[in-house]
Amino acid sequence: KLVDQKLQDKINALSLAQAEYQKIKPDLPLIYNALPKTPEFPPFIKSLEKIATESGVRIQNLNFKKIDLSTNAEATQGSTLIPIDFSLNLQGDYPQLDNFLKKITGLARLVVIDKMGFNQKESLELVLSGQIFYAK
Repeated sequence: KLVDQKLQDKINALSLAQAEYQKIKPDLPLIYNALPKTPEFPPFIKSLEKIATESGVRIQNLNFKKIDLSTNAEATQGSTLIPIDFSLNLQGDYPQLDNFLKKITGLARLVVIDKMGFNQKESLELVLSGQIFYAK
């Protein structure tokens, strides 16, 4: 009788888990866009190029920190979120750079801006560093 009760409890738990999964299933594509399962550099770079063009700024420089894709050295034990550091230099006027910042923070991909600053050279330059992530 105890075995039957435990089996019934497991069946109930599985049914509840299935119902919860069905509730979140429509949101899964949004989650996978925000945290892809691989680094997905090309789509992120294309997004940066697109919003730079829309904002009227020029990308002067874009660098990614070297990562080891084979061993996931950046991940700590038990961690499933792998950060990828990047730096970006843009050139434009203040309203254009402000527009770019608004758009980058609105991307579907999870982007964290760690530092940013302005330099005045021939024109205004925005220097920023941040991280994108992928889930492993």
